[in-house]
Amino acid sequence: MNKIPADIKKEIEKLIKELNEHNYRYYVLDAPVISDEEYDRMFRRLKELEEQYRYVLPDSPGIPSPCCRSTTPSPTTRCGNSTSG
Repeated sequence: MNKIPADIKKEIEKLIKELNEHNYRYYVLDAPVISDEEYDRMFRRLKELEEQYRYVLPDSPGIPSPCCRSTTPSPTTRCGNSTSG
């Protein structure tokens, strides 16, 4: 197994912390402070790093949650990307 550079681990951990905070503000407080596009950019970066380094932490927002598996339509866009392409 390859050693993951410390700066990459820190970036992944920081992205997870920030994304989870944004999820809380969006879903619980209904008071987002960043755009969906900015959230998506951060989320894509996290997924890219997790896949490249195979370093996925249990609290990663990249791990599908039950809300994202729902078969009923939802007005929220944070389960997956809000932008296409």
